[in-house]
Parts: sequence; C-alpha cells; structure tokens
Amino acid sequence: MNEDLGAVKMHINNLLNSGIYSSDMLVTSLLQDYLIKLQRLDVIQQNYNQALSIMSSDIPACYQITSAEPVYKKAFPPRTLIALAGAFLGFLLMWFYYLVKEKYFRLI
Repeated sequence: MNEDLGAVKMHINNLLNSGIYSSDMLVTSLLQDYLIKLQRLDVIQQNYNQALSIMSSDIPACYQITSAEPVYKKAFPPRTLIALAGAFLGFLLMWFYYLVKEKYFRLI
C-alpha cells in the first residue's frame, strides 16, 4: 500500500512540476491539497500499523510483579521503648552533670 502511495505522490509531483496545469489554478490547488491529504494518510497508516502490531503481540505492555500488601507487623523498636530509653539516658546525663558540678564547686 505504501508503494502505491509513493507512486501516486511521485506522479502528482511530476504533474505539478511539469507545468501542464500551471494556467489552471483550480487544478493545481486541488492536486496540492490531494498531495497533502495523501501525506497525512501515509502518517495515519504508519501509526495504525504500529498500533496494530503492538496490540497483536503476545508480550503485555505492562507487568504486575507482585500485588501490594499492607504491612501487618509493626516496626521494631516500639515507640514506648524509645521514649523510655531516652528518658533513662536523659536522667543519667543530668545525674552525671550534677555530680561533676558538685565536685567542681567543692574544689573551688
């Protein structure tokens, strides 16, 4: 089919370039309009053939690797454990600061 369109396009270009219809503007404009529409048809046919080959292929366009599942197990460590560890560390640091401060001021 593309060979037929190519031959028709070449024939129309030869007619336009030969100057046979140069005095008749209506025929010239009709031939140019027809040539433009043939070029559009060629592009549409190429797109159609590409879409048809994609649709008829056995390979799917997208893959689903695994289905998504919500996480049922909570993350470790729990929030309360982190809060208790932070409070204990804060208590130890403040106690250490208090001991150093008392020892330092006794020496002065």
